[in-house]
Amino acid sequence: MSLMSPPLLVLYVDDEPSLLDIGKIYLERSGICNVTVAESGFTALELLKEGKFDAIISDYQMPDMDGLELLIAVRRDYGNIPFIIFTGRGREEVFIEAVKSGVDFYVQKGGDPGVQFAELIHKVVHAVAGRKAENFIENEDETYRILLEELKEPAFITGKSSDSSVIANKTFFSLLGLKEAGENDLMLTDIGIGDDEHRLMLIASLQPEDEKYVDSGIVRSDGTTLRLRFKIRRIAFRGDMALFVKAGEIPGEKNIMESGSGPGEDELSQIIENASSIIIKWTPDGILTYFNSFAEKFFGYEKSEVLGRNLVGTIVSARDNSGKDLGGLIAQIARDPGSFTNNENENITKDGRTVLISWTNSGIFDRTGELCGIVSVGNEITERFCKK
Repeated sequence: MSLMSPPLLVLYVDDEPSLLDIGKIYLERSGICNVTVAESGFTALELLKEGKFDAIISDYQMPDMDGLELLIAVRRDYGNIPFIIFTGRGREEVFIEAVKSGVDFYVQKGGDPGVQFAELIHKVVHAVAGRKAENFIENEDETYRILLEELKEPAFITGKSSDSSVIANKTFFSLLGLKEAGENDLMLTDIGIGDDEHRLMLIASLQPEDEKYVDSGIVRSDGTTLRLRFKIRRIAFRGDMALFVKAGEIPGEKNIMESGSGPGEDELSQIIENASSIIIKWTPDGILTYFNSFAEKFFGYEKSEVLGRNLVGTIVSARDNSGKDLGGLIAQIARDPGSFTNNENENITKDGRTVLISWTNSGIFDRTGELCGIVSVGNEITERFCKK
């Protein structure tokens, strides 16, 4: 939380007054929480009718209404308010039922009170932040839906992978032969636009101000493939990069093709190859498998000189000038690219120059969910770094 943020309004429920007093003192001492107490689940529900709370902390074992029953009532009447069960009972069946009923966290009492309540505060902050992020995404989705409906052309927004959902306007749904937007769970796999690898590299290759045109195909509900010209822009969406796409006819081309005709990947490949950023692809063990034209010019290597070779020792030194283990960094990225979406590190060119590059990394996964490659898009920041 920011130092300027108002305290979180927390409803703390326990049938033991002494524990409520102690808990209120510890929780409010941090300055993060403003605590209202309730000695029963029924009192808690009355307080919820009167005011709004950011989170609820509840004991499990209470007479008349236990913490699990309170959780169920809250979810039924008040939606997704963050709810934490704070209890001395650690029975597995209680934990399982709490998870099924929508609990955010389950914290056991006991041990040092300072440590225990510090953990509880952390859980409260984490749960509230997570819920705000979920609500932001829901609001963002609705905003984009409204904007899309204002467009006359078929249009949609999609993420990077084939299991990404598609937010589209009614015109686009109609184009696919589907009746109502919102009645269909539409995924990229349903309309066959490019494979994951091409899409991922395309998104990464686009600058925010770029507009590209791609002739490709979409699969309609009757199985036919409709070839269209897509106008593509990169946008920020759901905290990540995504594509905003408008569809139109290809001048002079017959649109409906036979069932099973595949989308054109050549156009995607050309955009990626001619991008004004370094784009490379490499395997989890560090072997380079793709090196676009910009990478060739920047590093001074031809594709034939680097493909099949390890990143380390080719365009990355084992250690940088400060002694940092770059080989270890590459191994970490390969193990978990999601934790290294953005990183900066020294690289080396063929003629031995040291350059600083800002990288964006994305994992490529096979149908079983196994990581099979990493796409990295780089832009030099040496000059900017030197000025600092």
